[in-house]
Amino acid sequence: CQGRLEEVHRAFIIPSSSRENLVRGFTIINGWVRTAPEQEDYMAWGGAILCIDSSPVLEHCIFAGNRAQRGAAVAAHALADARRGPIISNCSFAGNWAMEYAGAIYCGASVWIDLDRSILWSNRAYQGNELAVDEGRDTRLRVNYCNVAGGLSGVYVPASAQASVLDWKDTNIETDPCFVDLGYWDQQGTPNDVNDDLWSLGNYHLLSEAGRFDAQAYSWVQDTFSSPCIDAGAPRKAGDPELCPHGHHTN
Repeated sequence: CQGRLEEVHRAFIIPSSSRENLVRGFTIINGWVRTAPEQEDYMAWGGAILCIDSSPVLEHCIFAGNRAQRGAAVAAHALADARRGPIISNCSFAGNWAMEYAGAIYCGASVWIDLDRSILWSNRAYQGNELAVDEGRDTRLRVNYCNVAGGLSGVYVPASAQASVLDWKDTNIETDPCFVDLGYWDQQGTPNDVNDDLWSLGNYHLLSEAGRFDAQAYSWVQDTFSSPCIDAGAPRKAGDPELCPHGHHTN
């Protein structure tokens, strides 16, 4: 996206008219949105994707180095339709940065988000480095078979919120996913000015003793150890869509 202080923008706004879109296989980096006097506050949410009264499917995507007030990568807001929100699976979130809440994903009031088989690592925010949920009564964030940095400590839930707003499954883990390369913030030669920083994209394949495909070398590479996320997905999900060898089990 190449968003900057003087030129802020995101990849997608998905409104109610496009409520069931599919976003698959995208890598979205350096999106940046911020508060503007002429806009509603929620327009400063979702540095990569903002969902408004919609339930898109987001799968097999990478979100890295995006910035926003809330939900640096993905945020969802309800204007009229309650219980709608993105269905997210097999995505990786790394290095995203929120000024307020949710370094990766923000669940607004009256929104339902399902998050499955995804990795949220090394994101940051004022509160909720990885996830945050609104205190609204009809709000739900479901997290299942995910690797979330810090576990529950990486999730912000307001003290006044009902316990049901966060549906946290015991299938989640909190351990270094062992990406090939995490990436980093490039300070652009101005270490005292974060406004011109850009994310240098890493390699979000998982280290594997069995082997992983290196697209640049167009060959298989074997590592000295394996990521704990390999074959750690839901048992009911087949690994067949992945390149062999995949152990017939999803990551």
